[in-house]
Amino acid sequence: MWSSPLFWILVAVMVFWALGAYNRLVRLRAAVQAADTQWQEVLRRWVQTSQAWRAAAPVQAADLADGAALAATERLEHASQVLEAALVAAQTQGGERLPSHTEWDACRALLAAGTDMLANAGGTEGAEMAPWRAQAADLQAVTTIAARNAEDAMQAYQAAIGQFPASVLAQVCGFGPR
Repeated sequence: MWSSPLFWILVAVMVFWALGAYNRLVRLRAAVQAADTQWQEVLRRWVQTSQAWRAAAPVQAADLADGAALAATERLEHASQVLEAALVAAQTQGGERLPSHTEWDACRALLAAGTDMLANAGGTEGAEMAPWRAQAADLQAVTTIAARNAEDAMQAYQAAIGQFPASVLAQVCGFGPR
């Protein structure tokens, strides 16, 4: 049996298969980590933008026609704080992960609050608000792309570690959902 060429061919095929599967899992895990890093960077941009909006104060207290703009500004600040907290939690978690529901919800709340704040800017209309609206639209587009990339990368990785016989290799080498 040990001297049989068929046995050694089978061993070689198994070794090359294992190396290929291992390299695929490593590549997919790296893609998940890169997509998650991109997602977190987009969320940091949202936080920075909301801070810039508040610092530039496109909605001043004197410009508020009613309480709606003030409420939108307060919601923007609250959503920004929730998103910052979610980012801190994500940094401590590490590993392969999908964007959490907290991050998604905070990002949506921040987008809605920013849109409301920009829409309710009493005396500041037209050219003064155009850059803020454009920046919000750009960030929304980038957010959609980053979220889709993170989700696609994680789904590909989960599918790879769920397929037999790669699932056995994933368990042996420490790959897996976290």
